[in-house]
Amino acid sequence: MTTADAVERILLLTGRPLNKFYGGVNVKIADEQYQAPADAIEALARRLLPAIRSYFESEEGKAAFDEWKSRQCAEAQSALAEKKLAS
Repeated sequence: MTTADAVERILLLTGRPLNKFYGGVNVKIADEQYQAPADAIEALARRLLPAIRSYFESEEGKAAFDEWKSRQCAEAQSALAEKKLAS
């Protein structure tokens, strides 16, 4: 069976859009959601937060944040202008 055949068969069996990619075959994961344990999330946050803070306190981080803010402002102004033109 080729990958294309497998994808078609999954689509026919599930009747749902295929939205995940595993080993060359798109498959729909079950409707169940994975919930990570709260202590695992907290441990990860405790490890990442100091690095994130130090990056945004550095000159490189400040410059990147300022650039991001400028892009966000430009995109908002562009969207507003498009909305005015459409009305």
